[in-house]
Amino acid sequence: ARVTQFLADRARALLEAVRERGSEPVLWIDEPALFSIRSAAELAPLAHLRRELKGFTLGVHCCSNTRWADVLALGFDMLSIDSALSLGEV
Repeated sequence: ARVTQFLADRARALLEAVRERGSEPVLWIDEPALFSIRSAAELAPLAHLRRELKGFTLGVHCCSNTRWADVLALGFDMLSIDSALSLGEV
């Protein structure tokens, strides 16, 4: 939890700095380990980041197949997938 909070704090600082300079930032989270998720509870770190960075545009990328219903339920603004692997599951 401490590492996740550290990452959220650093990301927020960067996103705010970009916004202060007049641009609208977008943060992409590239999480290749999503393929190994076996339950929604394992997505808690991503859910924490989504909550902590509310108000910013966030996307998540996974180039493998995963529990897409659980990932989509987190409320990310954008999703990037490998369509050859995941399009039928999303």
